[in-house]
Amino acid sequence: LKEFLLNALTFEDAQIFIRDQTKSTFLEEIVHPLRGSIYINGFKPKDETDPIIFEGKHFLHKVTVRHVPSLPVVRVSIIVLSLGLLFVLAGELLNATGRFFKDWFGKYK
Repeated sequence: LKEFLLNALTFEDAQIFIRDQTKSTFLEEIVHPLRGSIYINGFKPKDETDPIIFEGKHFLHKVTVRHVPSLPVVRVSIIVLSLGLLFVLAGELLNATGRFFKDWFGKYK
């Protein structure tokens, strides 16, 4: 399935989607239909009061990735409705082509 990249999120949304008190420079959402979303939060300190130090090492950037799966009930509902619509459209297509050929062959008898 094709994935979609959504960039309409604000920095304040990082506290909602990643975790509370998350500092953010950018936040992106990659949506996988029927599977969920992947949130990518990046933080680059603008001044020296927010250093990124992990296990004694200094880092320039911090990237947080979080997968948020969709609910199975929603997935199953969308699949069932899509299959139902597919059968209805296929039936209508067969009905329309049958009428077309019946009319077309009826003219040339």
